[in-house]
Amino acid sequence: MVVTIITGIVALLIGFLIARILLKKGIQDHEQIAKQQAEKILKDAESQAELLKKNKLLEAKEKFLQLKAEHEQEIQQKKYSSFST
Repeated sequence: MVVTIITGIVALLIGFLIARILLKKGIQDHEQIAKQQAEKILKDAESQAELLKKNKLLEAKEKFLQLKAEHEQEIQQKKYSSFST
């Protein structure tokens, strides 16, 4: 009778330890996957930010060139109108 109780307690402890080890391993695996996903999200966000930055710089340069051309055209018109009068 005592041997059965001791065997049951030992089996229970072994089962508890195995469950704890498996749970810890599962948590570590889940944590690793989450870290990898976070790194991928950050990398994608950085790529998108860089692309957006390049596009905005290009738009700003185009706007600058457009304004510069308009300004030069106005100057030329003023020069020609002052020569005409």
